[in-house]
Amino acid sequence: MPSKQYRSSKISSEAIFATSSMPFSKLVLGIVFSLGILVIDFNTSLSLYIRGYAQDLMTPFYYLSQVPKNLYNIVNFTITTRQELNIEINDLEREKLLLELKNSSLVSLQKENQELKFLINSTLDPLNYFSFATKMRLSNNSLQPVLTINFDPKNEVLPNQAVFSSEGLVGKVFSVGLQSAEVRLIQDLNSFIPIFSLDSGLHGIIQGQGLDRKGLIINTKKTSLFQKGELIMTSGLGGEMPSGYPVGYIESISNQPGNKFLRIEVTFLSNIIDTDMFLVFDSKKAMKEPESE
Repeated sequence: MPSKQYRSSKISSEAIFATSSMPFSKLVLGIVFSLGILVIDFNTSLSLYIRGYAQDLMTPFYYLSQVPKNLYNIVNFTITTRQELNIEINDLEREKLLLELKNSSLVSLQKENQELKFLINSTLDPLNYFSFATKMRLSNNSLQPVLTINFDPKNEVLPNQAVFSSEGLVGKVFSVGLQSAEVRLIQDLNSFIPIFSLDSGLHGIIQGQGLDRKGLIINTKKTSLFQKGELIMTSGLGGEMPSGYPVGYIESISNQPGNKFLRIEVTFLSNIIDTDMFLVFDSKKAMKEPESE
């Protein structure tokens, strides 16, 4: 193209996008229309109806706009709720364990109170002759079982003192520490306890044969009148234990050929495995008490 066509002198000074001015009649018509709408709205509240219908039309779009937010809230609530539920479940489990522990303690206390009541009611001698003790452990030697008990150091526990449960005689102390003692049970093979029968009034010596086994009343002549089923009590001979406390009952009496003595088997009353509380008899105090009076 010829370069003279691009000269600035050829460009017009008039506005390129200039439009013609609005006619005065249109301006008046617009003002009148607006005033008419204002008057109609003032008298009929037309804008409120329009606003209401517009709101109805916009409601679906509003719900659509809230979908991401609602999804986020649902996911967040689910996660938070699960965490809170897990915490709550853990708290409930802990409370359950605590309640079970308290319930177990209450059952244990009830059992202990019952045992203690039996112990107090079963004592034929004054209660101050006895000191309280609890089970620590039981050896697994069935022929020579040893019970270890725990006692208050303020109480004097000595060897050869008798030990009782709520069911009767348990054994005798044979070694003592600062606050624990070992008890030779009446089921021990080396245990020899002087007894008498409640019905026939006969005396004898009962020897242990091992844990969970019958005891034997030894060296009993065949002319003796022991009876099956009668109760065997401590006789108190020897002064190491009080008299009149249950030991067991006669299970069987047999006259064996070739044996010059009767075989009398005794079932012991004390159930050492299920017993946790004991009383230790202070024979020295019991012997001194009448003298002081």
